[in-house]
Amino acid sequence: MTLTPHDPAQRRRTPVQARSRATVDRICAAAADILQESGWEAFNTNAVASRAGVSITAIYSYFPDKYAIVNEIFQRMSDRRMIVMRPYLKALETDDLEDTLFAGLKEIAQLRIDEPAGLVMRAIYAAVPELHSAERDDDHRVSHQLAAVFQVRNPRLPDHDAKILAYNVVIALTSAVDYSVHGGRRNDSLLKAQIHMAVLYINEVLASF
Repeated sequence: MTLTPHDPAQRRRTPVQARSRATVDRICAAAADILQESGWEAFNTNAVASRAGVSITAIYSYFPDKYAIVNEIFQRMSDRRMIVMRPYLKALETDDLEDTLFAGLKEIAQLRIDEPAGLVMRAIYAAVPELHSAERDDDHRVSHQLAAVFQVRNPRLPDHDAKILAYNVVIALTSAVDYSVHGGRRNDSLLKAQIHMAVLYINEVLASF
C-alpha cells in the first residue's frame, strides 16, 4: 500500500533504539489517557506532548499529526486482539462455532474495557473520516483469516463467498462487542444472543455449498 502524507499510518521516523521506542510508548500512553478522559474534541498534539512530558518537536519527529498517533494506538490494540483471538480462530476450524466465538469474544470485550481508550476508540474511528481507511483495513485483515477458517469447515465454499461471509460476520461481531461493553461493563447475555444470530447465518451459508 502506498502511503500519502495524509495517511494516518504514515510516520516520519520509526524508532530503532530502546530510548526512542520508550518515547513512542510514552506518547501513545499519554494519548490514550487523553482520549479516554476527554475524548476526541480535547485531543491535540500539544496536549499529548504535555501529558507525555516530551517536547512538541519530539511528537512530530515520530508522528506527522494527531491522526497518526491515534492510528498507532488503534494498530497496537488490533495487534493485541489478534493475539487473543489466534487460538480461537484455530479452534473455529473444528470446534463448536457458537461456544468458541463466545469464549473468544468475551476476552475481546474485556480487553476493550481494560485497555486505555479501548471504549472510545471505535467511536472515534467511526466519527473521524481521516481514520476510516485504517478501520476498514483492520476489518479486512480479520475477515481474511476468518474466510480461511470457513473454507476449512467447508472446502466447497468458493473464495468469493468465503470472503463475503467472513466480512459480514466480522462487521456483525464487532458491533456485538460494541454493544456488549456499553457503559463500561460486559453484558455476556447480549453478546451471546448476537453471536447466536451470527452463527445461524454462518451455518446457513456453509450448508448451501
